[in-house]
Amino acid sequence: KTARAEGETSSLGQTSGYDAIILTDVSSSFGSWHRASAGVPEVFAARVRERVGARVPLFSAMIAFDAKSDIPFDAASFDDPIVWFAAKSNSKPGMDGDGSRECWTIVSTPEYAMSKIEETSMQDPKTGEFIPQSEEYLTTVPGPDLCNAFTSALLRKKDGILGENSLEGLPNIVHIDAQRWGSAMPCHRQM
Repeated sequence: KTARAEGETSSLGQTSGYDAIILTDVSSSFGSWHRASAGVPEVFAARVRERVGARVPLFSAMIAFDAKSDIPFDAASFDDPIVWFAAKSNSKPGMDGDGSRECWTIVSTPEYAMSKIEETSMQDPKTGEFIPQSEEYLTTVPGPDLCNAFTSALLRKKDGILGENSLEGLPNIVHIDAQRWGSAMPCHRQM
């Protein structure tokens, strides 16, 4: 039961309404075409989206090297058209595993994500239905793109992230996976 402002009580779920609704993901305020939609009325959903403000789509990839690398940092932001940020998963407490592999999470720039989403829509143009991006797409387009941009930035001497201290090589990549974040909250580009 909820206590209403005027002193009356009502059971949650009755047509008299709720005192509060908590949406933990801005995607829940999207229309019914989106799989995360909570089915809230559009007038309410519009207020949620207005209050949240800007959100950006991003892709992320996880790659695993077959051995430890000589990458001299645990995390870095990039000045790159594809890669925004990368972090070594093994550097997180309790995530070092058996030491036989080194894993990195790579996050795209919003601009890269927008260009890929424009190429491969996630909404059916006729029905408006949500079209999830398949594992095949994620592991053949954004995953490899992020991986290649990351490794290239580490190996380029002239304009790579390490400058003249660029790496001579990297261990073999034995795993690539990717996902899309449709509602990432933006921050300054160099964060």
